[in-house]
Amino acid sequence: MRQPRTASGLTVVVVGVLAIVVALVGGSQWLGGSARASTTSPHPAAGAAPSAHALPTPQPSSIAVVRREAGRDALWSVAPADGVATKLVGLPFRPVRIEASPDGAKLAMLGSAGSPRVFVYDIAAGTLKTLSLTPRGVRQVDAFTWLSNRRLIVSGARTASGSYALNDRLYVVNVATGKSAWFRRLRGTEPSVAARAPRLVYVRLNDAGPSPDQPGARLVSEKLLSLKLVSGATSRAIARRRYSNGLDIRAFRDPRVSPDGRSVISSTTGSDVQATYTVRSLVTGKRIFSKNTQLAGRDATAWDAQSARVAFWGIALSAPQATRIYVYDLAADKLTAVGRYPDRGATGLSWAPDGSRLAYTLSAFGNGVDRGRLWIVDPAIPAAAQVLGAGGLPAWLP
Repeated sequence: MRQPRTASGLTVVVVGVLAIVVALVGGSQWLGGSARASTTSPHPAAGAAPSAHALPTPQPSSIAVVRREAGRDALWSVAPADGVATKLVGLPFRPVRIEASPDGAKLAMLGSAGSPRVFVYDIAAGTLKTLSLTPRGVRQVDAFTWLSNRRLIVSGARTASGSYALNDRLYVVNVATGKSAWFRRLRGTEPSVAARAPRLVYVRLNDAGPSPDQPGARLVSEKLLSLKLVSGATSRAIARRRYSNGLDIRAFRDPRVSPDGRSVISSTTGSDVQATYTVRSLVTGKRIFSKNTQLAGRDATAWDAQSARVAFWGIALSAPQATRIYVYDLAADKLTAVGRYPDRGATGLSWAPDGSRLAYTLSAFGNGVDRGRLWIVDPAIPAAAQVLGAGGLPAWLP
């Protein structure tokens, strides 16, 4: 713990006078707020924070990305105007997902090791904290999303994980205290919360018994569920499907709800790497839009803040079979394609807060350590996409 500095006699006198003045003008509330803001968390950080006078600060409306250097990952911020990059913190783990809090003050990260932990980087404080779900009996965290600026909803398995998250539960985690609890006793995985509506969307997978068509095989029941986050509400199925397990099939993988809570996008995948992205109405479950693609990696989607457009990536089924970044405009019912990137997979998508541009990162197929390159584009001018240097897993900050 850092030792307090010793003040000189003159400093003590000046501080005393200032304290009296502050008290006379009602400044005690300001002093109390300052004390609370500087309180140290009782949970140890995974990485030491930089000294207070040398905290790396992202430029306004910068893009947080992961870069690989000297065989290790680090978190950087990149200014979209000129590509100037600032290193924020080294990472003692390899992240596979990053999501900014609603106010952009914190970044939550999930590591690739399949551990029962989530990591949170506080940008202003420069601290990296480890949040463990071990006290809840969780052996592996599978996904997370921000419930608010201070709380995460995390899905995790209490048993050895298999090809399907049949045993996942949803937990709420306080990022300040590290305390966790089973969230409304819900079972499910891959949660997504609408930023401006009290709405949670998640997936529930169940063993549905032996398959009548394939001896020795079992069925999986998959449901896409919606829950209004008010007292007494119960989950409602938006869509459901059954299929034989063991074929890497998913019906509603990685759902992401729009900020206004009206629409949701998810992907249907199969063992032949085909992926179909589908946008549905959250109220009726009706399909609004779908696009067939192929993947060579994980699917990725992102809504703009206005809930007007949703971005996703895929490999075109028609020649030339190169990677494209797609943007679907709901009101215009129009699909825009950005680029043809041979032998590249997208590791993430993120919109600027004002919706003017989209950030995306591309890495080489089959190269597990390639963090790729960071691109930005105005979807209205797809040919004007520009690269801003190295980076993966983008998260656009305010």
